[in-house]
Amino acid sequence: MRINNCMLSGEIQGEIKLRETSKGVPVATVLVSTNQETRTGNVRKVKFRVTLWRDLAEYAYEHYRDGDYVLIDGLLKCNYFKDGEKRRRKVVEIVARNIIKLVPEEDICINRCYLAGEVTMRPELRQTKNDEPMLTMILAGEEVDKKNREQFKVVAWNGTANDIYSRFDKDDRVVVMGRLSCNFWTDENGSPKTSVVISADEVVPAIEKEEPLEQATESCAPKEESTYIEHDALLFDDAE
Repeated sequence: MRINNCMLSGEIQGEIKLRETSKGVPVATVLVSTNQETRTGNVRKVKFRVTLWRDLAEYAYEHYRDGDYVLIDGLLKCNYFKDGEKRRRKVVEIVARNIIKLVPEEDICINRCYLAGEVTMRPELRQTKNDEPMLTMILAGEEVDKKNREQFKVVAWNGTANDIYSRFDKDDRVVVMGRLSCNFWTDENGSPKTSVVISADEVVPAIEKEEPLEQATESCAPKEESTYIEHDALLFDDAE
C-alpha cells in the first residue's frame, strides 16, 4: 500500500482561488500559514500551498475565508509547470483529502508527514558552520508520467543525520517520518526563493515495494495537466 500522508494545521492566507480544468473539473488552491521553528530556536511564519479538487474545492471556496484556522489532511504531490521564461519548475504541494475548521489556539500546531519511496542517490552528509551534521537525501515517489517521477528533498540533523547516512544508500526503499519545512535561499540573481522539504525525525527501511493505489490519486490532477496557480513569486520555487 502506498504511504503518503500529511497533516497540517494553520491559518488560511488570502483568498481561495477556484477554477476549472480544461475537462471541467473544479480545482482550488490556497496558502496555509503556520509557525516553523528555526535551528536557532526562533519562530517564523511559513506558507504551504494546498490544492483541493472537485466537491472539496467548491465546498472550501464557499465556506472558508482568509484568516480561518484549519486542519488539512492530504498527501504530498509534485506539480510540474513552465514559468514565463519557459524553464521547467517543480512545486511541492499538499493535495487535500479533507479540510476541517479549528478553533484558533496558539498551542495547536500539527505538522506531520509520512512518505515511502526510493532513495535516488547516495545521501549527502556535511557539517554546517556550527559544526552540526546535516544530511540531504532525495526520495522518489510515484511516477507522474513517463518523463517525470515525483522527487522530494529530505533533510535531517545531528544524530538522525548520522544514523540515516550509516544505514541507507542509493536504491534503498524507506519510510520517512517527519514534518514539512520551508528552506529559504537566494538564487544566482540575488532573488530570494523558498523550497519545501521534509525534515526527517526518523527513517526506517521499507521491505516491500509499494503497490499502486488508485484511491490515493483519485483527487489528484490529471497527469497531462498542470494545476499551478501563482500566489506569490517567492513561494515553492524549485527550479530544476
